[in-house]
Amino acid sequence: MPALVYATRWGIEGVAWAQAAVAGLFVVLMQGLAARVLGTSPLSLVRAMFPAPVLAVGVTTGAGAVRLALDDSPWWTLLLGLPAGAGMLALRLAAPAFLAEATGMIRTRAGRAGA
Repeated sequence: MPALVYATRWGIEGVAWAQAAVAGLFVVLMQGLAARVLGTSPLSLVRAMFPAPVLAVGVTTGAGAVRLALDDSPWWTLLLGLPAGAGMLALRLAAPAFLAEATGMIRTRAGRAGA
């Protein structure tokens, strides 16, 4: 990609930023194409993907807080950081319909597996 070759002037950090910009452009173009193929609006695709960044922010916030609080103990950070991810809380607050649907699907599959 010419953008990446050009970005080498700024070292590895410039290449990383160029790669992120090119990837972002392709994401927008591919989602627009997907919306057209599916016969839906790009906004409906954005709504469908909304729970993913909400979960990411929740997990990063919760686990990051534990990481900062327990900087000297990698084992305690790992053990407490996993449940402190707060992703489920973030989903519960920002996308309760998605969480209810996902929970229902898991329960349905668990019921079939146990039968």
